[in-house]
Amino acid sequence: MVKKTFLAVMAMMSIMALSACNSGNTEDGSQDVSSTDRLTAEAAQQVLNDSFSKMADLNSYEFDGLLALELVGGLVPLNASLTMAGEGDVSNPVMPKLNLNIGGKVSMGGDADMTGQLDVRLLDNTAYLMVSNLENLDSVVPAEMVAMFSDQWWSIALDDVMEDVNVELEVDDDVVADVEIEANDDIADLDTEQVEAVKQLIRDASLFTNVEDVSTEKGVYHFTGDLDQEGLKSFIVAYGELVGEVVTQEELTEMDNVLANSDIAVQVWIDSKSGDLKRFVVDALVTIPEEERTSDDPNAVKVTADVTYSNFNKVVTVEVPEDAMPLQ
Repeated sequence: MVKKTFLAVMAMMSIMALSACNSGNTEDGSQDVSSTDRLTAEAAQQVLNDSFSKMADLNSYEFDGLLALELVGGLVPLNASLTMAGEGDVSNPVMPKLNLNIGGKVSMGGDADMTGQLDVRLLDNTAYLMVSNLENLDSVVPAEMVAMFSDQWWSIALDDVMEDVNVELEVDDDVVADVEIEANDDIADLDTEQVEAVKQLIRDASLFTNVEDVSTEKGVYHFTGDLDQEGLKSFIVAYGELVGEVVTQEELTEMDNVLANSDIAVQVWIDSKSGDLKRFVVDALVTIPEEERTSDDPNAVKVTADVTYSNFNKVVTVEVPEDAMPLQ
């Protein structure tokens, strides 16, 4: 459930980041900000809430970002980072188009950094993937497998993915990471009415509290806030019902336990003239209760996401690699 909650939180941060708002502009559309000019907490909260109602009408965007993860404490120190650059068309929120380049680095203990690159294209419910520039993966992936899958485009028909996938990362026979990907073929089968319902759910979402205007730069809103845990749970339940993934009471209880040990802070920068989202930063610290870990386990997980957005509502073209091989 930790995996589900983390993914849900990051998805919500991304949804917020794609939003736009218009409020508090001067006559020429800019804003010269001092401490006395800043919005009240109530007004800042309203501006942020209003931005969600406009997010659902966003068609496309370009983005650059960094996602960093650190295991705090534990026997095996781990730091991981992903740099991302790409463009996406989200006019259909359950069938997006995407061009994405990801560069990754993982540091564990005193070993050499593991690095690699992943190129992703998403079109018509098919994902195209190519990994390249993989280095120092000998301890976790056989060299033969690296050679087999590198520098080759692979295709995956997402609606044919019917089974759950579980991937374990081992170091010296110890599992240090366990990632489960749960199949849900119902999402691809949503009809137009259900897609509109998803958009309306996004418009109505209220996921942040303690919103404060800390702007200092002319023409730019800078808001800080905390995650509204009850709002997040309500969103996850409602979204699950729409896409055929019912959240059980047991899962809600697990979610409560995770959120009770989580501190998630958000920063947002919005152009006060155009209402375009410029940047968002999420800092999350999830503490692992002592009774749920051994002396070898990390006592907390730190996650930081820092993303900038530009070129909204441009045409996104995804080229299908001609030499892509089906991955089965």
